[in-house]
Amino acid sequence: MWTGRWVKELFGVTAAPLILQWQIDSAAKAVHESQRPIVAVSIAPGDSDQSEFTHQFHKTFEMTPGDFRLRPSRQD
Repeated sequence: MWTGRWVKELFGVTAAPLILQWQIDSAAKAVHESQRPIVAVSIAPGDSDQSEFTHQFHKTFEMTPGDFRLRPSRQD
């Protein structure tokens, strides 16, 4: 598949990690900016369950989604 090679050449990784990063970034924004329950946010990116979502979220941000929601907003 030429698209896969193109993505790898352009970004240095395959499409799967890029998609995962986009999903987790989108979920982080939803966790921080909305009042939706975290379980509802975890279902939106297509994770199989909340446990997997929490694991991936913690691996990325070194905190749980609940702790991430409670942190103060950064003013960049």
